[in-house]
Amino acid sequence: VTAGGMGLALIGFIISGLHWHRDIAYEVMALEIAIIGIGLGLTISPVSAALINDAEAGQLGVAAALVLVLRLIGMTGAISGLTIYALDRVDERVLDLPVPANIDDPSPYLVATFEQMNELYFIGAAVCGLALLTALLLRGGNEGQETQIRF
Repeated sequence: VTAGGMGLALIGFIISGLHWHRDIAYEVMALEIAIIGIGLGLTISPVSAALINDAEAGQLGVAAALVLVLRLIGMTGAISGLTIYALDRVDERVLDLPVPANIDDPSPYLVATFEQMNELYFIGAAVCGLALLTALLLRGGNEGQETQIRF
């Protein structure tokens, strides 16, 4: 499930990176983001459950809290870092674009923003590719023991 979800997210990131432009329909954007979201959802839940289930009975609360805290810290750091990176890159891209000749030309910031979004999708695809390789190496701990899901 983890590898399948990561593969689905990887496909969604690649499709979005190749496909987004200023005239893209909202429905297409929503579908592509849904593909990414479903893929990541299929990945996050099993990994979290596996970590919590591997904890000792008296440590389940601590394990669940650590999983949640580390996920939140990771997401917060990633969103902050990528936002800073993207804003810098949009400014760089705008400086490289020619000044629009007339009012009908798209804003340089609009063009630069879509170019940057596509770059971010490819960064997401690269991270998913690395995570997919890691997911393919997962073997399901406690070999030979009965697997039990606790909630």
